[in-house]
Amino acid sequence: MHVNGLSQDLPVASAQNLALGPCCRIKMLFEREAMLMKAKCYKCGTVFDVDPWEYTSVLCWNCGEESDSAQAINEFEVKPQSDDFIIDDGMLTAYIGDSRKVLIPSGASGIGANVFRESELNAVVIPNGVASIGFYAFSGCKNLRGIVLPSSVKTIEAYAFSHSGIQNIAIQDGVTSIGEFAFSNCSELRDIVLPSSVKTIGACAFSNSGIRSILIQEGVASIGDYAFLSCSDLREIVLPSSVKTIGACAFSNSGIQKPVLPSSAKTIGDSAFSGSSIQSVVIPKGISEISAGAFSVCFNLECVIMPDSVISIEDDAFQYCTSLKTIIIPQTVTSIGINAFKKCGLESIDIPASVKDISIGCFFECKSLRSIVIPDGVESIGDMAFQACDSLRNIVIPNSVTSISEDAFSDCRLVSRVIAPEKFCDDPAFVNLKDVATWV
Repeated sequence: MHVNGLSQDLPVASAQNLALGPCCRIKMLFEREAMLMKAKCYKCGTVFDVDPWEYTSVLCWNCGEESDSAQAINEFEVKPQSDDFIIDDGMLTAYIGDSRKVLIPSGASGIGANVFRESELNAVVIPNGVASIGFYAFSGCKNLRGIVLPSSVKTIEAYAFSHSGIQNIAIQDGVTSIGEFAFSNCSELRDIVLPSSVKTIGACAFSNSGIRSILIQEGVASIGDYAFLSCSDLREIVLPSSVKTIGACAFSNSGIQKPVLPSSAKTIGDSAFSGSSIQSVVIPKGISEISAGAFSVCFNLECVIMPDSVISIEDDAFQYCTSLKTIIIPQTVTSIGINAFKKCGLESIDIPASVKDISIGCFFECKSLRSIVIPDGVESIGDMAFQACDSLRNIVIPNSVTSISEDAFSDCRLVSRVIAPEKFCDDPAFVNLKDVATWV
């Protein structure tokens, strides 16, 4: 059969399950006689014809089930290399044809770097036997809407589909890694299912994409840095128990609201959820550190539950969380970093007795904070630690404190009661609070 000038046999009769969305599953039966595929709706059992170039949208005429996300592929064979393809030692290194619909020859074992980059390609069939999708292979293919990867594919290299028009992609069990920037800036990409064979999701893999949902199955061990950066339409994420590491800025500026984090997680990277739409989070037991900026600038964050495995809250961890009214800090915490709760909506706070130093700007401009009891054991209060806490009325300083920076309580205009050791009666930190101070 001739398709756009290419002489190719249609797939040899075979059957594989092709899942289309959460409800409609079809079985593709390929025929030599016509450029059509038989599809069976797994919901109602109706058999109907499907144009192989239109597999990205399937509508069952009987029950009306429709889906636009494929999840698996048929297996097929085509004739050897056409003059439109350059294959070197099994690797497809170049396509010199002008067709927008391409059947890749079965002799290819991989698709090399840049082969279709920024081309006008709008449909492609990849044969079983292809093991890798190379760097920038389909990057910038604005007209490419959907693609199904055969079960032979093991790796999707960096930038493979970045900046493309892809809306859905079927990733088969067998793929072990999603490369850096593989689907970055795919603004039309919507729903993704990753098979259990995937072990790593590379840095920026889906950053700035339009994905609305992603199913990450048991097997993935790490979420790369910036993996879902600025995925504003992504509302939910459930990470499997195999995940150990969540990279820096992994969900920064995303639409994530209530992430489900596994108890297996050991590391939440710097700024992992910063600027996201997160509303509540349960930190897994086993996490020992709330990393720098991990939840900073999360304006909707209202509830944080921390386990007693946490020993440190790093710099900027919760700064600008204006909806965070209260938080229970475990007694195991020994350090709270610079600006950790800067400009939060906190109304009250209990600092653990295990904390020795209240860092610079730790509670700077927490305008709703009304009272603060600093536990016995704290030794120093850093510069601007409570500066501009407009609602602060009561301050209690224990005997264990040996130094208080000059601006620690500056611009706390409503303070009406201070209880502090007499040794601080002439301290610059209280120069404007002497009239309301009681020295003990």
